[in-house]
Amino acid sequence: MEKRKDKRKEEENKAVIELAEGKTESADKISINALTQNISLSGVRLQSDKSLPVDTHVNLQITLSKSKKLIKLNGKVKWIKDIQDGELYEMGVEFIEALPHKIMVLLQHLFGSNDK
Repeated sequence: MEKRKDKRKEEENKAVIELAEGKTESADKISINALTQNISLSGVRLQSDKSLPVDTHVNLQITLSKSKKLIKLNGKVKWIKDIQDGELYEMGVEFIEALPHKIMVLLQHLFGSNDK
C-alpha cells in the first residue's frame, strides 16, 4: 500500500543541488547536476552521479519542464540508492520550509491544465 503524503508526478526536469562546504558565511558552494524522476508537493526523487549522505540539507533549483519555471526549494536527503555500481544514484529529498508562493508554482505545475 502506498504510504506517500502527496501525489507524485513522474517526469524528468533539470535540477541543480547546491550545498555549502563548511558552516561559514563565505563557504564555497558545491553544485551537483541532477534530473528529477518524480516530484510532488512534499518532495522529489532525483538521479545524479553524486551520492549525498542521508540528512544532508540541500538547496534545489528545479527547472519545471512543462512551464519552464525555475523553482528554488530547500530540502533534506531522506534516502539514497546506488543504481549503477557507484556511477549513478537515486535519492529522495523532502522539501522543508517551502514558502507559499513556491507551493503555488508547484501546485500549478502538478495539477494545472495540460494545455500548452
